Amino acid sequence: IGTARAALLDGTDTPDAEAAKALARTYLHFGFGAEAAQVLDAFAISPQEAPGLHDLALMVDGLLPEEPARYVDQMSCDSNIALWAVLAQPEPGPPAGAPIETGAVRRAFSLLPLHLRRHLGPILVQRFVQRGDLETARALSAAIGRAVGGHGNAVAVMEARLTLAEDAAAGATDGAAPA
Repeated sequence: IGTARAALLDGTDTPDAEAAKALARTYLHFGFGAEAAQVLDAFAISPQEAPGLHDLALMVDGLLPEEPARYVDQMSCDSNIALWAVLAQPEPGPPAGAPIETGAVRRAFSLLPLHLRRHLGPILVQRFVQRGDLETARALSAAIGRAVGGHGNAVAVMEARLTLAEDAAAGATDGAAPA
């Protein structure tokens, strides 16, 4: 962060917009959405100059972008944007029937640093639980669980909710089986 902050001004104290965007990306890497937004605002970096950075700053802090609907079609992309497009959707999550490229979501989530998986995982897993996609929810949870160490209370609550949803789904299936 220090190196990125030091690059904000050149030798003539002229603000460097590219350095400001780089600092915002650094803040996002560490999960500091408000700080990223503050840098973008302080250096008057418009959403057109830095596509997606303003929205990512909100999503990293668990907030929604101003126009979540513009991300709905991107949930079906076979790229990292699918993850962020799912996170961009308001509660209870992605619209029913909207296609999601779950393989891309899983891959993108697994590529995140562990601290961001721990931070964003509970939100993302809940979106898939609410959608009834317990297989994807479990895979996302496993991307956190396979890392060594404690994962914190939010992840423990996420695991408990996922287990309850799986138990409820199994109970519904058992009750539907012929006797």
